[in-house]
Amino acid sequence: MSQTQISPSILSPGGPTWGPFGTLSAVAVTTGSLSAGIITTGTSLYTTSINPDGSNVGIGTTTPNTNLTVVGNISATGVIYGGVPSGAVMSFAMSTAPAGWVACDGSFLNNLNPLYVNLYNAIGYTFGGSGNNFKLPDMRGMFIRGTGTNGTYQTANGNYLSAGAVGTEQNDQMQGHAHSPPGGGSFDYVLNPPSGGGNTRPAGSTESAATTTSGPVSDGTNGTPRVGAETRPANISLLYCIKL
Repeated sequence: MSQTQISPSILSPGGPTWGPFGTLSAVAVTTGSLSAGIITTGTSLYTTSINPDGSNVGIGTTTPNTNLTVVGNISATGVIYGGVPSGAVMSFAMSTAPAGWVACDGSFLNNLNPLYVNLYNAIGYTFGGSGNNFKLPDMRGMFIRGTGTNGTYQTANGNYLSAGAVGTEQNDQMQGHAHSPPGGGSFDYVLNPPSGGGNTRPAGSTESAATTTSGPVSDGTNGTPRVGAETRPANISLLYCIKL
């Protein structure tokens, strides 16, 4: 493929003007569906074909291998359509947030800082804050749950699953329940009166005593229960980040 550097002109698929190699001055560039806006003085823009409808365009590289290849940083004052919007949350298999993202660690950011304006406009004070400071969601050690009320699945008491509005946080919890004796039915229990000795009373006795149960044990089929300070599914830790 030939390689041509675009000279100062307004380019469009209907009638492009191609010039000699040189530095591209300020110019509006449109090639097919690509709209690059204003290219500032001193920028070199390259194309791998003189056919604007099928060419690859490179900025900062003479060998673009995609429709648009940029070597360097890209900044924009407006919306980049089709990109990741501010406020989007993603998980990353790394210990620090990538460029353009910040970790969801509950930090406060200043909404007057140009770096954070778009994020503030997206989430506001949903997760806390006031005045010039807004708070990031703190997702460390947390799972995500879909907001709103489910229209299909219900809890054991017949209510539809519900997680509240965006930003609602919940602590760990176990569904309320009771235990029955092995095999069901009734059983006798033993009282130890102050005088010592044990009395066996039949089920249904009007006497009462404080009782406790031991920890969970295997039911003989599903293995030994794993116990701890929280109820949780199997999981793996990743870094939740939010797009600036």
